[in-house]
Amino acid sequence: MKKLKTIPLLATILYGLQINVLAHGTAEEHQQEALVFDKFIQWGLIASSLVFLMSVIYLIYTTKRLKIVKGKAKFQLQKTSTIFKWLSTITLVSTIILGFISLNKEDSKIASGMELMHIHGIGHTNDGMSFFVPAHDGLREFSDGVWRKPEGEQHDYMGFSMVDEGFYSSGHPAVGSKLGNPFGIVKSNDLGKNLDILDLYKEVDFHGMAVGYYSHAIYVLNQQPNSRMEDTGLYFTVDDTKTWTKSEMKGLEGQAASIAVHQENEKIVAVGTEQGAYISNNYGNTFESIVPNVPTSAIHFTKDNTLFVGGFDNGSILTKIDLDSKDKTMISLPDISNEDAISYISVNPQNSSEIVITTFERFIYLSQDGGKSWSQIAKEGNTININKEN
Repeated sequence: MKKLKTIPLLATILYGLQINVLAHGTAEEHQQEALVFDKFIQWGLIASSLVFLMSVIYLIYTTKRLKIVKGKAKFQLQKTSTIFKWLSTITLVSTIILGFISLNKEDSKIASGMELMHIHGIGHTNDGMSFFVPAHDGLREFSDGVWRKPEGEQHDYMGFSMVDEGFYSSGHPAVGSKLGNPFGIVKSNDLGKNLDILDLYKEVDFHGMAVGYYSHAIYVLNQQPNSRMEDTGLYFTVDDTKTWTKSEMKGLEGQAASIAVHQENEKIVAVGTEQGAYISNNYGNTFESIVPNVPTSAIHFTKDNTLFVGGFDNGSILTKIDLDSKDKTMISLPDISNEDAISYISVNPQNSSEIVITTFERFIYLSQDGGKSWSQIAKEGNTININKEN
């Protein structure tokens, strides 16, 4: 049991709030390799097509010339014509092959979905029609059972938090973007088409960050002193980063691995550690244990004053807590490996029966009946389109 309980702790240390240079490096290398391969196919197809076209033009020219030339000149022209016949045949075959690869590559993207290189958060839109996932190379949107790439630059969003008017985030700019690195804290009111710079621009990349869905109170787990925060620890702002206040964090035990802010009450914040889940009603100054002795990797407040806690106790567990009555309900889960754990949770603000969970191994599951049944919509980072009725 002890060995199993260390698994989500290791996962949260590697993939959660700690900056993992190796994980980012590997993803960037993978992305660069994919870009190089795509460019090779594109330029190869263009070059092959041009050579084929030139060969055909030359063959047409030599065919006409052969009718009027004689002797040695005709013999030489026939040799050259034979070479270009072979060249046109080879380039025709290569054009067909490269064209097939290119078309098949696009078809496979539509059929098999898109890749989620990392999962750095999850959240529903205020109308409840879709949810967004930041995936290292831009946002992904899921609605009507289908995954899509929304408009906007493909930034590497970290500390991603959906709110009623859009989202807040930290992270890094996309390749070729004019924005500086790192983001500090940014927000978008048009779901990523445009970003507004708020604070600590080009200075900090917050991995541990959460925002109240309606209150827009921002809480961050600061890992090192900066120009606005003279110490490490938990900081919050209730005026869109104009002023920051450090929380005392009394009663919080263990290394913070997940964080969530009450949707409406800016004073209430919850933190998950390897010691369990903790909640504070006074801006994080004092915490009390709400789920003790269960390593907590994911935590989420809902619109109806409920707290969802994802943890690990002889396997992944999901606990639903009524914050008014303190009643706890265990939610049934899909089959999650003992080497994996829940990384993020989101509940539809317009339909509390719709729950989405992600895991550290980049699986995503959707329930539309409060956890009684689940549909897998991503497997090891590969998105899966489903029929909404199913």
